[in-house]
Amino acid sequence: MDPEFCFFLAKSEAGPVGRIRQLCKLTGDDTKPQLILLDIPDNGGFYVGEAGAPTADGLRKWLSDYKGSKLERKQLG
Repeated sequence: MDPEFCFFLAKSEAGPVGRIRQLCKLTGDDTKPQLILLDIPDNGGFYVGEAGAPTADGLRKWLSDYKGSKLERKQLG
């Protein structure tokens, strides 16, 4: 059984992380953690969470909001 979500953590913009930040047009303080949900099968849709260290409950709510179509969809570009 495939997992519903896969998670990735990066501590620098080296490699694909910098390109993902560029495609998502993320700028600013890159010292704070940033949640990004990539929904590639949705024609390159993505969702950005609030910057800062997420809590377990906050992450659960964010993912629940995503599944309930309550988050603002953005387009990779």
